[in-house]
Parts: sequence; structure tokens; C-alpha cells
Amino acid sequence: MRGKFYSVVAASLFALFAAGRGGGASGESDTLRVGLIPNQNPEEVEAQYEPHEEYLAEELGGKVEVSVPTTYNAVVESLVSGKLDLAYFGGHDTTAQAVVNGRVDAGGLEDRILADLEKEGIVDEGKIRVVQESEPIEGYPWVVRDALSDDREEEITSAFLNIEDPKLLDLLRADVYEKVGASDYDDIEKQAKSLDLLAEEQ
Repeated sequence: MRGKFYSVVAASLFALFAAGRGGGASGESDTLRVGLIPNQNPEEVEAQYEPHEEYLAEELGGKVEVSVPTTYNAVVESLVSGKLDLAYFGGHDTTAQAVVNGRVDAGGLEDRILADLEKEGIVDEGKIRVVQESEPIEGYPWVVRDALSDDREEEITSAFLNIEDPKLLDLLRADVYEKVGASDYDDIEKQAKSLDLLAEEQ
């Protein structure tokens, strides 16, 4: 399945939806703990995002700690358990490689990413066959844990919405940020449950 992760402004989106109920501690500190997905060497990822780390520290007036957990699932679990306050999700490059290498029979990824992978020679054209194309989906969300206070959440949201530096936006592969919510992913949740990929909330 080929996902079309477009927004109305052709941008990455900032999602402020619940990252897990009852998992995180309610206390907050001046340090913002940020998690990034390990789509390449962790040290390289951390170095790449230094400008973004510096921007958030300046905008929020506090310390920012960026980490790259070992797996995508580890990022999710760290957010749910309260070890992270903010995280970035995306895991497309890996999906494409998993399909090409035969580890999975099918997977969902953004058509733009597939085109880039083929253009760069990372994935040979014809190795992946598109079997279904979705409606536009808000992709590459930054999410906050639901235990953060409304004020802290608003501060983080504003920091993203106010990014104007072209170099920083290019680093983040975005044109601009827009706020989205959990309801924007209702169709994805519905499909995941129908395929028994997502457990029902208890």
C-alpha cells in the first residue's frame, strides 16, 4: 500500500495527540526530552538535529536533550512511559527496505519517499509494486506525551509553528508546520484495527 502523506500546505505536520494514557509521570522539568527515530546511525542523527535542538532550547528557554533510541518501538515505548516529552515519527525508508529484502510481503510508505529512494538508487525501480494508494494522510508527526501540562504543550506547539528559518525547515524536511490532532488519524486507526494490528483500548 502506498500512502500519500500530503497536507494542505505540503508540509510536515505537528501532531498533538495522546501518546498513551496513564504511562507518563505528571511532573515536568525545564529539560525537554526529545526522541528521534533511528533511521540511520544514532550519532549522525543527533548531530544532524543539533540546529533544531538549539532552536527549541532558545524558544522554550530551557535545556533540550535529544536521544535516538535503538528501535522505532523504543521511541514509542519511551514516550508512553514518560521517558520522552516529544518525539518524531516517520520508519518509510525501513519499510521500503523490508519489502525489497523480502522480510515482509507489503508495507505502507509515502510515495515521495519511494520516488526519492528510487532516484538515489537505494531501491531499484520495479522492486516495489504499488498495490493500493490511500487518500492524503498527515505524515511525519511530532507528538507530545499526554501528561504534559496544557501550557507546556502550547509552548512546544508555538515553537514549531513559528519556525521560519529556511535552513531549519529544510533540515526538518518541511515547508511549514501545522497543528493536527488524533482525529486526523481515525481512518488509519480503523484500518489498523481491521487488520488486527492495533489492540482495542481497555
